[in-house]
Amino acid sequence: VDMCKAIKGHFIVFDCDGLGIRDYQEACNLPRDYLRGIELIKFHGSAPSTLTEPMSDGKQRPVYANLRAEASFVTQQRGTDGICSLHGNDKELIEDLTEEQYFENNKGLIQIEDKIDIRERLGRSPGRGDAYKMLQWAFAQQVPNKVYEDTHANKLPTHARMDDDFLPQPQFNNQNLPGYARMDD
Repeated sequence: VDMCKAIKGHFIVFDCDGLGIRDYQEACNLPRDYLRGIELIKFHGSAPSTLTEPMSDGKQRPVYANLRAEASFVTQQRGTDGICSLHGNDKELIEDLTEEQYFENNKGLIQIEDKIDIRERLGRSPGRGDAYKMLQWAFAQQVPNKVYEDTHANKLPTHARMDDDFLPQPQFNNQNLPGYARMDD
Protein backbone atom coordinates (compact mmCIF):
# COMPACT_ATOMS: atom_id res chain seq x y z
CA VAL A 1 0.00 0.00 0.00
CA ASP A 2 2.86 2.37 0.84
CA MET A 3 4.50 1.64 -2.52
CA CYS A 4 1.19 2.27 -4.31
CA LYS A 5 0.88 5.60 -2.52
CA ALA A 6 4.50 6.50 -3.30
CA ILE A 7 3.90 6.15 -7.04
CA LYS A 8 0.48 7.80 -6.79
CA GLY A 9 -1.25 4.59 -7.85
CA HIS A 10 -4.91 3.94 -7.26
CA PHE A 11 -5.14 0.15 -7.35
CA ILE A 12 -3.25 -2.99 -6.39
CA VAL A 13 -3.81 -6.26 -8.25
CA PHE A 14 -3.34 -9.51 -6.31
CA ASP A 15 -2.62 -12.92 -7.83
CA CYS A 16 -5.25 -14.82 -5.85
CA ASP A 17 -4.54 -18.30 -7.19
CA GLY A 18 -2.62 -20.01 -4.42
CA LEU A 19 -0.92 -18.07 -1.63
CA GLY A 20 -1.79 -14.62 -3.01
CA ILE A 21 -5.34 -14.88 -1.69
CA ARG A 22 -3.95 -14.54 1.84
CA ASP A 23 -2.28 -11.21 0.95
CA TYR A 24 -5.50 -9.98 -0.65
CA GLN A 25 -7.52 -10.89 2.46
CA GLU A 26 -5.01 -9.16 4.73
CA ALA A 27 -5.10 -6.04 2.55
CA CYS A 28 -8.91 -6.05 2.71
CA ASN A 29 -8.67 -5.91 6.51
CA LEU A 30 -6.49 -2.78 6.48
CA PRO A 31 -8.15 0.36 7.87
CA ARG A 32 -10.06 2.31 5.28
CA ASP A 33 -8.27 5.51 6.26
CA TYR A 34 -4.94 3.84 5.55
CA LEU A 35 -6.01 2.61 2.10
CA ARG A 36 -7.30 6.08 1.21
CA GLY A 37 -9.44 4.78 -1.65
CA ILE A 38 -6.88 2.43 -3.21
CA GLU A 39 -8.82 -0.30 -5.02
CA LEU A 40 -7.83 -3.89 -4.22
CA ILE A 41 -8.28 -6.10 -7.30
CA LYS A 42 -8.52 -9.87 -7.12
CA PHE A 43 -7.02 -11.73 -10.09
CA HIS A 44 -7.80 -15.43 -10.42
CA GLY A 45 -5.96 -16.65 -13.53
CA SER A 46 -7.98 -19.87 -13.47
CA ALA A 47 -11.32 -17.99 -13.43
CA PRO A 48 -13.44 -17.83 -16.59
CA SER A 49 -12.60 -15.13 -19.10
CA THR A 50 -14.76 -12.02 -19.02
CA LEU A 51 -14.35 -11.22 -22.75
CA THR A 52 -17.02 -12.73 -24.95
CA GLU A 53 -18.01 -12.90 -28.60
CA PRO A 54 -21.43 -13.46 -30.18
CA MET A 55 -22.35 -16.91 -31.48
CA SER A 56 -24.65 -17.69 -34.41
CA ASP A 57 -27.59 -18.33 -32.03
CA GLY A 58 -27.24 -14.83 -30.55
CA LYS A 59 -25.70 -16.03 -27.28
CA GLN A 60 -22.31 -14.93 -26.03
CA ARG A 61 -19.36 -17.25 -25.45
CA PRO A 62 -15.99 -16.58 -23.87
CA VAL A 63 -13.05 -15.97 -26.19
CA TYR A 64 -10.38 -17.27 -23.81
CA ALA A 65 -10.20 -20.44 -21.71
CA ASN A 66 -9.50 -18.45 -18.55
CA LEU A 67 -8.44 -15.09 -17.18
CA ARG A 68 -4.75 -15.99 -17.52
CA ALA A 69 -5.14 -16.27 -21.31
CA GLU A 70 -7.27 -13.12 -21.41
CA ALA A 71 -4.59 -11.16 -19.54
CA SER A 72 -1.94 -12.38 -21.96
CA PHE A 73 -3.85 -11.20 -25.01
CA VAL A 74 -5.00 -7.97 -23.35
CA THR A 75 -1.31 -7.21 -22.69
CA GLN A 76 -0.44 -8.01 -26.30
CA GLN A 77 -3.22 -5.71 -27.57
CA ARG A 78 -2.20 -2.88 -25.23
CA GLY A 79 1.37 -3.18 -26.55
CA THR A 80 0.17 -3.16 -30.17
CA ASP A 81 -1.98 -0.10 -29.40
CA GLY A 82 1.06 1.66 -27.91
CA ILE A 83 -0.47 2.10 -24.44
CA CYS A 84 1.97 -0.11 -22.56
CA SER A 85 5.67 -0.58 -22.87
CA LEU A 86 8.61 -2.25 -21.23
CA HIS A 87 12.26 -1.45 -20.91
CA GLY A 88 14.28 -3.05 -23.69
CA ASN A 89 17.01 -4.08 -21.22
CA ASP A 90 14.60 -6.10 -19.06
CA LYS A 91 15.65 -9.42 -20.59
CA GLU A 92 13.84 -11.54 -17.99
CA LEU A 93 10.50 -9.84 -18.64
CA ILE A 94 10.95 -10.07 -22.41
CA GLU A 95 11.79 -13.78 -22.15
CA ASP A 96 8.77 -14.40 -19.91
CA LEU A 97 6.41 -12.67 -22.34
CA THR A 98 7.77 -14.22 -25.52
CA GLU A 99 8.24 -17.78 -24.27
CA GLU A 100 4.60 -18.61 -23.64
CA GLN A 101 2.64 -20.43 -26.35
CA TYR A 102 -1.08 -20.68 -26.91
CA PHE A 103 -3.49 -22.97 -28.69
CA GLU A 104 -7.18 -23.44 -29.33
CA ASN A 105 -8.57 -25.98 -26.87
CA ASN A 106 -11.29 -28.59 -27.59
CA LYS A 107 -14.00 -26.02 -26.76
CA GLY A 108 -12.65 -23.59 -29.35
CA LEU A 109 -11.27 -21.21 -26.70
CA ILE A 110 -7.80 -19.68 -26.77
CA GLN A 111 -5.70 -21.18 -24.01
CA ILE A 112 -2.15 -20.57 -22.76
CA GLU A 113 0.06 -23.60 -22.21
CA ASP A 114 0.66 -24.82 -18.66
CA LYS A 115 3.14 -22.82 -16.61
CA ILE A 116 5.10 -26.01 -15.97
CA ASP A 117 5.97 -26.16 -19.67
CA ILE A 118 7.11 -22.53 -19.67
CA ARG A 119 9.18 -23.12 -16.50
CA GLU A 120 10.84 -26.11 -18.14
CA ARG A 121 11.98 -24.10 -21.15
CA LEU A 122 13.01 -21.01 -19.17
CA GLY A 123 14.60 -22.88 -16.30
CA ARG A 124 12.70 -20.63 -13.86
CA SER A 125 9.22 -19.35 -13.14
CA PRO A 126 7.85 -16.71 -15.53
CA GLY A 127 6.70 -14.70 -12.51
CA ARG A 128 7.88 -11.32 -13.76
CA GLY A 129 5.88 -11.74 -16.96
CA ASP A 130 2.83 -12.95 -15.04
CA ALA A 131 2.91 -9.87 -12.81
CA TYR A 132 3.24 -7.59 -15.87
CA LYS A 133 0.28 -9.24 -17.60
CA MET A 134 -1.88 -8.96 -14.47
CA LEU A 135 -0.99 -5.26 -14.26
CA GLN A 136 -1.87 -4.65 -17.91
CA TRP A 137 -5.13 -6.57 -17.46
CA ALA A 138 -5.93 -4.41 -14.43
CA PHE A 139 -5.21 -1.22 -16.38
CA ALA A 140 -7.59 -2.44 -19.11
CA GLN A 141 -10.37 -2.75 -16.50
CA GLN A 142 -10.28 1.07 -16.26
CA VAL A 143 -10.65 1.07 -12.49
CA PRO A 144 -11.80 4.55 -11.49
CA ASN A 145 -9.43 6.51 -9.29
CA LYS A 146 -11.19 6.87 -5.92
CA VAL A 147 -8.15 7.85 -3.91
CA TYR A 148 -9.55 11.28 -3.00
CA GLU A 149 -13.23 10.54 -3.51
CA ASP A 150 -14.05 10.10 0.19
CA THR A 151 -13.22 13.46 1.77
CA HIS A 152 -13.95 12.16 5.28
CA ALA A 153 -11.31 9.42 5.06
CA ASN A 154 -8.98 11.33 2.74
CA LYS A 155 -8.41 14.73 4.27
CA LEU A 156 -6.62 16.91 1.77
CA PRO A 157 -4.28 19.62 2.98
CA THR A 158 -5.93 23.00 3.42
CA HIS A 159 -2.90 24.75 1.97
CA ALA A 160 -0.09 24.00 -0.45
CA ARG A 161 3.20 25.50 -1.51
CA MET A 162 4.18 25.87 -5.13
CA ASP A 163 7.74 26.15 -6.33
CA ASP A 164 9.05 27.67 -9.54
CA ASP A 165 9.10 24.18 -11.06
CA PHE A 166 5.32 24.09 -11.10
CA LEU A 167 4.26 27.65 -11.85
CA PRO A 168 7.14 29.77 -13.15
CA GLN A 169 5.07 32.69 -14.45
CA PRO A 170 6.36 35.89 -12.77
CA GLN A 171 2.91 37.50 -12.76
CA PHE A 172 1.94 35.21 -9.86
CA ASN A 173 4.88 36.11 -7.65
CA ASN A 174 4.41 38.34 -4.62
CA GLN A 175 0.76 39.12 -5.15
CA ASN A 176 -1.15 39.80 -1.98
CA LEU A 177 -1.49 36.11 -1.29
CA PRO A 178 -1.13 34.56 2.13
CA GLY A 179 2.35 33.15 2.79
CA TYR A 180 1.30 29.53 2.41
CA ALA A 181 0.00 30.19 -1.12
CA ARG A 182 2.68 32.63 -2.30
CA MET A 183 5.40 31.38 -4.59
CA ASP A 184 8.97 31.88 -3.46
CA ASP A 185 11.35 33.73 -5.77
